[in-house]
This record gives sequence, C-alpha cells and structure tokens, in this order.
Amino acid sequence: MVLEVTGRRWAEDRLALVSEAGARIGTTLDVMHTAQELADFTVPLLADYVTVDLTEAVRLGEEPLERLGPMGGRLPKFRRAGMASIHPGTPESLWPRGEVVYVPPASPFIRVLSSGKSVLQPVLETAPGTWLDDDPARAAKIRELGMHSLMVVPVHARGALLGVAVFVRTDTPAPFDEADLLFAEELVARAALSLDNARRYTRERATALALQHSLLPRSVSGGAAADVVARYLPADAEGGEGGVGRYVHGQPYR
Repeated sequence: MVLEVTGRRWAEDRLALVSEAGARIGTTLDVMHTAQELADFTVPLLADYVTVDLTEAVRLGEEPLERLGPMGGRLPKFRRAGMASIHPGTPESLWPRGEVVYVPPASPFIRVLSSGKSVLQPVLETAPGTWLDDDPARAAKIRELGMHSLMVVPVHARGALLGVAVFVRTDTPAPFDEADLLFAEELVARAALSLDNARRYTRERATALALQHSLLPRSVSGGAAADVVARYLPADAEGGEGGVGRYVHGQPYR
C-alpha cells in the first residue's frame, strides 16, 4: 500500500512538473534561449549538471536529418546551446555556450543520435576500454568532479532529431533510474516542440528577408534633382512580408 501511494504521488508530482515546464520552457522564439531554459529547469530538480547540444541545422533554421550519426565518414557538428550546474561557473563543461562540441564516434551521444533512443547509465562507465579512452579531456573532468550517473536523451520533434540533452549527477549520491529517465524524456519532449517552433520561425524569417532583398531594385537613380534610395517596407510588421516602398532623401534642386 505504501509503495502504491508513493508511486501515485510521484506520478501526480511528475505531471505537475511537466506542466510547469511547459510554462517555463519556450518563452521566446530563440533556439539558444529555449535550450538554456531546459537546462535551468532541470538543475537541480533532476540532475546536478545538464547540457543541451543542438545540430547546427537547428540554429540556422534548416531541416535536420531524420537520423543523425556518422555519415560519409563525418560526424555531425553540434553546438552547446544550453548548460547548467549546481556548481558556480559550470566547471563540468569543456565548451562555453555557442561553441562547437566534440563528440567521440563510439560515445553514447552518437549511439543516441543513430538510434533515436535514450541511453541510461546508472553507473557511468569510466574504466579503461570504454569510449572515454578517445576523449581524455572529458574523462579527466568526470574523475575530477565525481560524475557518476548519466542519461542521454534525444531531442526530437515532428520526426526530426534536433540534438541531445545530457543529464549528469555529481553531488547527488543516488544514481539515475528508469523513473528519472521517463521524467527526463517528458521534459525534453516539451522543450523539443518549442525548439522546433523556434527553428521554423528562424527559417521563415530568413525566407521573408530573402524575399525583401529580391524585390528591391538593383539600382535606382533620381537624376540630378535628388538622391534616391530604395527600401523595403513590410505591410505585415510581424511576418515582415508584403509591400515595397521607396523614399527620397537629400535636398532637391530649386
């Protein structure tokens, strides 16, 4: 009976937290800001250290691949979009926000990107012979700061993989379990929709800007009477589409 009540209470609390996440993650149409909101919300609620690494296609508003992984001998390129830690200054991270992140080919990150499925390591494997042999800088950080439990969750929305969210425990002694992974996946799923909306907004805005430039004349001339400049004046202030205008500046001859 105690276990049943505890389980029901945890389910209710989890649903409430997921609902709160929906209100606090995705407050803007900015990819980097949304990724940071996800990291901030989950530390220390779920993890001691969290990173959100997104494929560059997301930042540029392009269409990401349905499955990411080693293709043509090349690894996908990611940038650190969000990170948070219980330790001031986020000493766990080897890269600041906005920088390209190195991803070892045999790492759980690539496994997640190739399969689209989460990886749970209640006890983070650091012994010789693991993928950390190819990533000595990361291995040194793990040992230095006592990272002992790991979850890697794919960030995907509408059938496209956008990146990965990584959850780590350092000071919290309890390892991650299946309930933690389920909670993390629910939070990431909420954030992924906001990230995809931000990506689509970026793409649509880039299209609108390209339309503006294509409608402008290549050159204008007002003769000797005045200087003439062409400018795009959008009819729709929000979408930035529709309408072309010109204005004249300078002193006309009298």
